Amino acid sequence: MGKSKTIKVFALIGIALFVIFVVVPPFTRKWAWNHFIRYSSVIPVSNWKEFSSANGGFSILFPGKPELTNVTVNVSSDDLLMPCYFVWNRQMEFAVNFSDNPKNLKQFPPEKEFDICQSAVAKSFGKIVYQRDLLVDGYPAREFEYEVVGKVNYSGRLRLVLVKDRLYQLMFIFKTGYPRPPDRDTFFNSFRVRG
Repeated sequence: MGKSKTIKVFALIGIALFVIFVVVPPFTRKWAWNHFIRYSSVIPVSNWKEFSSANGGFSILFPGKPELTNVTVNVSSDDLLMPCYFVWNRQMEFAVNFSDNPKNLKQFPPEKEFDICQSAVAKSFGKIVYQRDLLVDGYPAREFEYEVVGKVNYSGRLRLVLVKDRLYQLMFIFKTGYPRPPDRDTFFNSFRVRG
């Protein structure tokens, strides 16, 4: 597979993930504005519950019981299944998605995979306003934030974690200007790779 085709594959994966969460962002719903005013920015500790996915090989804290959506992307005549667990809570969305890279896409170093995903997000949804590389339980990771302005006025912070051939995407979507770091950090920092 050529380099440009591989880049297109990663771009498709990134776009498919974000379509789930931002085509009709929850912040455009009229009832959400009143909900936002009534609740504080920090979710009570008692609302956070550990969720484990045996199939996904991870655990994480969610502020409620997550729902499951499956997205299928066709990559080089192979269907790539991307299960996604998410919770919408108080004008924020928390989500974890994962996918296993096809054998012919294992040629890139982690930084290149992260660059491709990040570029796809920037091209489709808004400008990147923050980025850092880090390790999560010893695995290469990248965290970045994008901002979309205009009618929808929302932002997203993502953390990509590459564990062997599996890419995890942790997503936190929020109203621009109200990033709620305590809630985001509780979610991101609770992520653990299992077995």
